Amino acid sequence: MEGNTLIDEVYFDTGRGEELSSAAFNIESSHKLQNVEFTLKAMVSGEACGIASYDQYVLFKDKKLITLPQLMNVGDAGAFYHSEEYVFPNDKGGISNAFILKVEDMEVDEKDREKKKSSFKTYLWNGSSYKLK
Repeated sequence: MEGNTLIDEVYFDTGRGEELSSAAFNIESSHKLQNVEFTLKAMVSGEACGIASYDQYVLFKDKKLITLPQLMNVGDAGAFYHSEEYVFPNDKGGISNAFILKVEDMEVDEKDREKKKSSFKTYLWNGSSYKLK
C-alpha cells in the first residue's frame, strides 16, 4: 500500500485446519540480494507433531513483490523430520546473485539408527528474477 493505493499483491498457500495454529509475519533484511530492498517472511504453523509448518519468503524490489518457492518443515518426536531452509551466502557481506535451498531429511530405522540425507539447490538471482541453476 502507498497511501490508499494498492501497489502490488501476492498470494501463497497458508495451509488449512490444523496447519493454522499460529502465524508470524516479519520484515527481514535484503539478504544482500542485488536490487532487493528487504524481504518479508510469512510463517504458518500447526505446532504439533506431524503437522507441517510453512515459510513463505517475499522479496520487495522496485515496489514489486516476488515470491520465492515456499518452504515446508515437518517432524514427529524424534522419529522423522523434513526441513527446508534458504541459505543466503552473502548475508555477512557483499552483494549476492544467488541463494540456496537446503533440504534435510531424517528418519529413525527399526534399529533406532538415524538416517540423514541433505540436498542443495542453487537459485540464480539476476537482480529482478530467479531461476534454478
